[in-house]
Amino acid sequence: MNKLMLAVAISLAASSSASAGASAKLPADLPAYGQDKPIPVPQIAKKKLSNGMEVWVIPRNGLPRVDFVFAVRGAGLAADDAAHPGFASLFAGLLSEGTDKRDSRAIAETAQSLGGSVGASAGYDGVSMYGNALASNAAPMLGLLAEIARQPSFPANEVQLAKANALQSLKVSEATPAFRAERAIAQAVYGEHPYGHTQPTADSIDSATVQMMKAEHGKRFRPDRALLVITGRINEADAMKLADAAFGDWKSQGSALADTAAATTSAKPVHLLLE
Repeated sequence: MNKLMLAVAISLAASSSASAGASAKLPADLPAYGQDKPIPVPQIAKKKLSNGMEVWVIPRNGLPRVDFVFAVRGAGLAADDAAHPGFASLFAGLLSEGTDKRDSRAIAETAQSLGGSVGASAGYDGVSMYGNALASNAAPMLGLLAEIARQPSFPANEVQLAKANALQSLKVSEATPAFRAERAIAQAVYGEHPYGHTQPTADSIDSATVQMMKAEHGKRFRPDRALLVITGRINEADAMKLADAAFGDWKSQGSALADTAAATTSAKPVHLLLE
């Protein structure tokens, strides 16, 4: 088998060099520059529910639609333990696959009937969920999003399917230079810091269980670490009423996960060779 030789040069030290030629002279009869025009910036109303959950409301005219983004700080890939790298991605993907009230099909059909969709994804520092619907269906859509965020059931059949799909995806990714390079770069830059180990492994996927999903949900999803952003054709007062109705009675359970330690902000140049 031919060996794939990949050289990756890493350097986080900033360096700059600039070269500029002589400025060309402009004609003397050019009109004067006009006044700078202010860039319209959306006004954000930042509020907080009684349970500590933050709510940002951004009213915007335009399409008769309302968008929701629900983010939980500290719930992402950096919160995964050393034995389960990449767990947060599997976890996030399963949030909308079943709740205490609906299965995955009912969730999808409900979202579609409201003229929108729901979903979730994991990043390094958090998990983000989204939902959107026609403005007239803003209340039931936010109710659905809250149900998914607060009462995911992680059905055993959905967990098994997600694990099988994740293993197949990992096999495909392992054959691509980009995936291997990204993993090597992260490990070289961040070392043993959680940012250096965010790609899943076959063992970490295989060992994920329904019980683990439920336990991690209780630790990671808390109102005092959550932010709900509401934007679209809705006013501040109505948006806050919807937020309070959907999340106002949500209470934290147990102790929160510890904050992720600060990552390194500098590194020396390193040359990596992947075969």
